[in-house]
Amino acid sequence: MKPITRSSFWPLIAKKDTNYRDSIQSKDRLALTLRHLATGDFMASLSYSFRIGRSTTSSIIREYQFLTKANCLSKAR
Repeated sequence: MKPITRSSFWPLIAKKDTNYRDSIQSKDRLALTLRHLATGDFMASLSYSFRIGRSTTSSIIREYQFLTKANCLSKAR
């Protein structure tokens, strides 16, 4: 299986800024997900560490899990 490169993965996770607020940067979203996977920390602890809301933390982690599953399933076919 070919490893995922940074250039192929970044467009999948990048979010655009709006007129109302700046988006959470891709590197921060990835760091949040990796810390959750590595430590198994609670959402409340992660949201406090990264200074973002609990629902935002939860949605970021769910989004990464979905992308990972979709990527693995597409390569398995």
